[in-house]
Amino acid sequence: GQTADGRLLLTANGSSDGILWTLDSSASPLLAYDATNLSNALFSVGLKDSVRFVPPTIANGRVYVAGATQLSAFGPLQ
Repeated sequence: GQTADGRLLLTANGSSDGILWTLDSSASPLLAYDATNLSNALFSVGLKDSVRFVPPTIANGRVYVAGATQLSAFGPLQ
């Protein structure tokens, strides 16, 4: 996967369970990859209303993406 605007984020549980997140705000897919093996895509989700110049935020192991009318959160359920 490639990103048009180069937004890359990394989350991890200490030094394990790393996930590399990418966001292409022109097409709005949020992609997640295993940080130890980038050929292993974990998931992809389309975001219909992501705000172009607002970067995603990481907090408590989750990635938050601002939309025009909502806030989306992605990450572990625990």
